[in-house]
Amino acid sequence: MISFDDFIAENGIPIYLQVVRHIKRQIASGTVKDGDEMISRRTLSALLGVNPNTVQKAYALLEADGLICSHSGAKSYVVLTDERVERVRSELMENEIQSVVSSLKVMGLDKDYFRITLEEESYVTINFTHAFDEKEFDEDYNGWNVRLLKKMMMVL
Repeated sequence: MISFDDFIAENGIPIYLQVVRHIKRQIASGTVKDGDEMISRRTLSALLGVNPNTVQKAYALLEADGLICSHSGAKSYVVLTDERVERVRSELMENEIQSVVSSLKVMGLDKDYFRITLEEESYVTINFTHAFDEKEFDEDYNGWNVRLLKKMMMVL
């Protein structure tokens, strides 16, 4: 079952979107698997201290995305395929890139500054290396870093 033990509400973001993101992060990390039972809408609304309609809105979005299956009066379940999991991961990564780019812009950094930083002794790639378990980091991740950084530069 999906856990909300580590859920922390953020100011300025609607709760229903935070619930959706929380569940999608668990899907992306593999914590939630195909067929897992969703926490009931009433239980989750009580746990989070929100109106049941807020949780209903989040579940409706997840259902529209094809990530959960609900039936009236019955429990809801997670419905995943490899393609759906990959789509969720890509979506979350895109959102994180947008967030980083927004932060860079707020700091007054532009594309040229970012490019110069990237060219200086592979600074960013080295820092990305530390974000992963050393045993898992190999040449594939190095190529991933380059693609990720190029994508960030396109958004800047």
